[in-house]
Amino acid sequence: KTAKEQVLYAITSPFGVTGINLRLNALFVSDSAKKLYIKSFVFIEAGDLKFSEPVDGKRTVAFDILAIGFGDNGTVADQIGQTFEVKVGERAYAEIVKGGLVYDFVFPIKKPGAYQLRIALRDHASEKLGAASQFIEVPDLKKNRLTLSGIVLENVEYDTWKKTQENGAAQANQAVGSNPIGNTARRQFKIGTVLNYGGEIFNSRMIKGKIENVSFRPRIFRDGKLVFEGAPQPAIESASKGSTRADYYGSLSLGSEMEPGDYVLQIVAVDEATNKKRRIASQFVQFEIIP
Repeated sequence: KTAKEQVLYAITSPFGVTGINLRLNALFVSDSAKKLYIKSFVFIEAGDLKFSEPVDGKRTVAFDILAIGFGDNGTVADQIGQTFEVKVGERAYAEIVKGGLVYDFVFPIKKPGAYQLRIALRDHASEKLGAASQFIEVPDLKKNRLTLSGIVLENVEYDTWKKTQENGAAQANQAVGSNPIGNTARRQFKIGTVLNYGGEIFNSRMIKGKIENVSFRPRIFRDGKLVFEGAPQPAIESASKGSTRADYYGSLSLGSEMEPGDYVLQIVAVDEATNKKRRIASQFVQFEIIP
């Protein structure tokens, strides 16, 4: 098979392609004009890629990536194909093999509905393949229903989080260097750390020019069972005056009582000023706790 045929096989095969481990996380987002987008983050297990031996202190790896978005009728909504060559020194190589690579891309969405995102990767040197897919529902914001964007994640050490609370996020992040893009893509977090989360709330109802009636709370599930439910917190009003948007963000301690395994974080928002059919919205993201 040609390189193109191999990538197409990986992205369309009903059988799992596992030569290179990929983790895909696609989020619904919208801009101020209510244009819809799917922003996707792909974590690439760099240890599965075949880097060259060092030449003048540099190692090189090259790979092809193909991403396709399918609409609910199976038609192609959008696609992106790119070839990358990564050349790094020995120290960066060790960090990449340990921490992985992240690829992110955006698909503009012409109409709301259900979409399936598929992505495939082919390593030039080894010809190994990797693939991942995800279904995502893009809501219709023009219906003016309370809606949550996808959830962005950030993982920090407890001491860093504590410093954030004392001195402000900018100072703490500058000292350690947070990685929300990598965390949102990989979604693997160690016991004893803190998980920060955040996103946007759309179509909140304003009262006297303010949003004071919207609250949210985090919930964590494991194996379909609720294991944690936080207290309601007020939504953070948008900086744009007169906007019906608000933000939500918070922090969760991943304590020793949380066993390693797969979990689901759900955010539930409530607008007390809206009728019952439109007052509740939720969003979720899967993540894994590791030792």
